[in-house]
Amino acid sequence: MGGTMSTKKRLIIFAVAALLVSMSLLCDVTTAATPTTLTVSAPATVFSGQTFSVTGQLTANGTALPWKIITLQNSTDNVTWTTVTTKQNYADGTYAFMNLNEMVAHTLYYRTTYAGATSNVVSVTVTKVTKIPTTLTVSAPATVSPGQTFSVTGQLTANGTALPWKIITLQNSTDNVTWTTVTTKQNYADGTYAFMNLNEMVAHTLYYRTTYAGATSNVVSVTVDTL
Repeated sequence: MGGTMSTKKRLIIFAVAALLVSMSLLCDVTTAATPTTLTVSAPATVFSGQTFSVTGQLTANGTALPWKIITLQNSTDNVTWTTVTTKQNYADGTYAFMNLNEMVAHTLYYRTTYAGATSNVVSVTVTKVTKIPTTLTVSAPATVSPGQTFSVTGQLTANGTALPWKIITLQNSTDNVTWTTVTTKQNYADGTYAFMNLNEMVAHTLYYRTTYAGATSNVVSVTVDTL
């Protein structure tokens, strides 16, 4: 009798163990089967040497999947892929591979992967130029009173994108022909700049412009009225 009970107990234990294993496998299959989706985006065109970013988001069943390791890959033919780097995504599932740049004029394809999920493919065409075209804008008040402080402001962009942390030179002229450097200043994160607390004590008209690495802004005039 004792031996029979022992066998029954063993059978029960085996049955419970088998049930637990099957439940564990079911959970693994369910987890593995959870559909994940990767999106990716990048600028369509850049200049050689210009930094750019590849960004996107990882979701599972439409819900952000955070703190996962995303793999960035690129290809020259959209067939053979090479791993560029990996990076952990953020709390909202988004990711950003920043400060990428290419020096050779060609077209590269980018995609991202995670645990078997592969994003769409985006292409980035790199155009070779001698120098990225930069544009400077400038504005100032048309009239001020003698001794009244004013500002000359504007923005520096490259190919339509803000170009930050560059040294901008402010110049002025009394005849719009001969120019004198007034001062220099680093612009801000959004490419804008502001030369503040300028003032003129004499009633006359001054012309202002800004320059950066060969780029010159438009010219604005500031007329100092008499009191």
